[in-house]
Amino acid sequence: MIDVAPNVDFGAVGPMRHFMDRPIADLSLDQLVDAAVSAGARGGRERILYRYCHMTRIDPDGRLAWRQDRTRRRDYEHLLGKLADLTGLAAAIACPVLVVRGERSRVLTDEKVAAFTARCRDGRWLTIVGAGHNVQEDEPLALANTLRQFLSHQMPWQSRP
Repeated sequence: MIDVAPNVDFGAVGPMRHFMDRPIADLSLDQLVDAAVSAGARGGRERILYRYCHMTRIDPDGRLAWRQDRTRRRDYEHLLGKLADLTGLAAAIACPVLVVRGERSRVLTDEKVAAFTARCRDGRWLTIVGAGHNVQEDEPLALANTLRQFLSHQMPWQSRP
């Protein structure tokens, strides 16, 4: 699990959720990136530009649009409920569990992730230094190395380097 577990601070991503819900058709990609930085997006302008290059498209009318279907609202209450359910299910999870959190994440604290993994039969967690909530974007190599190490020790049929 990457920077998510029961009891996340959903409010910490409120400003960015609000930003992502706004119309962007009248913006250029550079204006969108500038607005994201102003709204508190982290990771540096180059990473934010990279992210939005892949999250947007140019419609036939030449206007910027999100790639994701924005006509369906996300059911955040349902998602948060499923995360809350993990607290009670943790002891029944038979496989090893790894929760990775970003050091700068405002969504998940060390205390919350430690409490969740302690409920698991074989739960572990670690913090990726320098990463925020988007660990995979902020520190992709560190995350890949962490996952490789975790999986190589958990899969006896996999040959080790």
